[in-house]
Amino acid sequence: MKLRLLESCSCAQVCPCVLGPAKPDQEWCSGVFGMEVAEGDAEGVDLAGAKIVLHFELPGDFLGGIDKAKLYFDPSVSDAQRAQLDSILHGEKGGVWGGASRRSTSAATMPPASRSQASAKWCCNPSGPKRVALRR
Repeated sequence: MKLRLLESCSCAQVCPCVLGPAKPDQEWCSGVFGMEVAEGDAEGVDLAGAKIVLHFELPGDFLGGIDKAKLYFDPSVSDAQRAQLDSILHGEKGGVWGGASRRSTSAATMPPASRSQASAKWCCNPSGPKRVALRR
């Protein structure tokens, strides 16, 4: 799966976790990923075009596991896409997310994702920096 990703976290400057295991500025992290699936599929379901926002709270860096998280899907995401993405991001299909879930203190009880009235719109030059506008 290939994603367009917008990441923002509570660190004062650039997120140190993108460089590998790192200690967040405040020793904990509150962050958000805005994601648009550029290409990919799961169990025969085309995921391209799906837009998701993941808000998370971490007790340390990202590799240390997720303490709390909530998924939000753009209303245009189909039920089949939502089911597959929900499963991927809950770590049920392994990979990076499976590892984060196994280290999490609450991944097993992370609430199921819900459809939100929030929508995401990518703008600017498709080959340049990405910006996302979120509306409720």
